Amino acid sequence: MKRSLLGICTSFILMLTMNSYASGQAPVVHSTKIFLKGMVCSFCAQGLIKAFKGVEGVASVQASLDDGSITLQFLDGKTLSDESISKIAKDSGFDVKKIELQSH
Repeated sequence: MKRSLLGICTSFILMLTMNSYASGQAPVVHSTKIFLKGMVCSFCAQGLIKAFKGVEGVASVQASLDDGSITLQFLDGKTLSDESISKIAKDSGFDVKKIELQSH
């Protein structure tokens, strides 16, 4: 019984590991924090999150109303120029105050 349970658990872990490799998602290698003018509510944050999530190479987007910023995490080998970031923010109705590359 123990061997059977151990075999099932091992198979499940192996399947999860293979699934993450098969998805083609490279690991997140860096992030950029963007401070914005006017991002003061969750509705504002959701609009920016939606705008940046649709960009190729962006693995995740997190917003912080505390400091009026969003953090973009990029997949390996992907990035956005400051100009592209500013354009996406501007198209969403916000001006960029500052862009910081975050170290891991």
